[in-house]
Amino acid sequence: MSAVINLNGNNYKVLQLNKPSKYFTINWKMTLWCNYKCSYCFQKREKQTDIESIYKTSVKINRLIDILDENVCLQLVGGEVTYYDLEYIFNNYLTSSKIKKVTIITNFSRDVNYFNRLANLFKKRDIVINIVISCHLEYIKDFNTFYEKIKNLDNYIKLSHISIVVTNENYLTINKLFSTLNKENYSYFFSKLQLVKNQKGITEEVNHIYSKLVDTYVKDKKQWHLVFTDNTEMDFNRSELLKYNLNFRDYICYSNVRIDVDGKVRCGTCGLNRYKYMQLDSFIKLSKFEISKFLKNKCIRDSCPLCGFRMITLS
Repeated sequence: MSAVINLNGNNYKVLQLNKPSKYFTINWKMTLWCNYKCSYCFQKREKQTDIESIYKTSVKINRLIDILDENVCLQLVGGEVTYYDLEYIFNNYLTSSKIKKVTIITNFSRDVNYFNRLANLFKKRDIVINIVISCHLEYIKDFNTFYEKIKNLDNYIKLSHISIVVTNENYLTINKLFSTLNKENYSYFFSKLQLVKNQKGITEEVNHIYSKLVDTYVKDKKQWHLVFTDNTEMDFNRSELLKYNLNFRDYICYSNVRIDVDGKVRCGTCGLNRYKYMQLDSFIKLSKFEISKFLKNKCIRDSCPLCGFRMITLS
């Protein structure tokens, strides 16, 4: 059944909900290892992923990209992916001309020259480069140095947004950092730590400050495009869409796959549907039709259209 939205007294039946993109998205979780040991980290910190394993997976992903009909956005997620020489990997293994965009999620601990060398390589290959900075205040001793490092990034690099976890311990320092960064019109994504090591969630005081941080710094752009059955089309931002309380269990996420460290390929870049997966070795042997069929496995979450990934359509 189609979802219905009431706008100004009129009911509109939803045909499609899109976050437009030109790319098929491959979210590759390269490693679980990280050079940071944040006190609030939820992820199991494992030993460094063997470099030969990364090279072999790169070859398989490159083969998958060549199979696909669409151009590709490759999202590199860890752990900390910049521990590895990405310039070498893209020069030698991820060589497909269908790679048109690369997004790197990083704690930004690498020297700025590391990112600028990547920018030079991607310029030559006409690849868009985005970075998402996971800002961990436990490891930032000097805000001015952090700020200058961002300013020294090559202009070809787009800083997609800065992500930060708000805890009971760090909330007092956040305003100091972001009041400076906000002058440059950066975008931010705040997540709230619900449970910390001492088993106490965010306090009421911090929760109030968190809400003010979101109101002050998060720019809620109209990034969701709704198409209704009467051919009416409208754009919405995330908060506007949330208030309609739509049930999205009948929606499917497609043109996205996630490849985990263990080589499992899952539908959707979040990878939350843990029961629907294939090994990468088997996946790259599928026909285009079989790949398309695999991608239409239904997501297990109601809220996927609001999670930030690119395309949701009614089944």
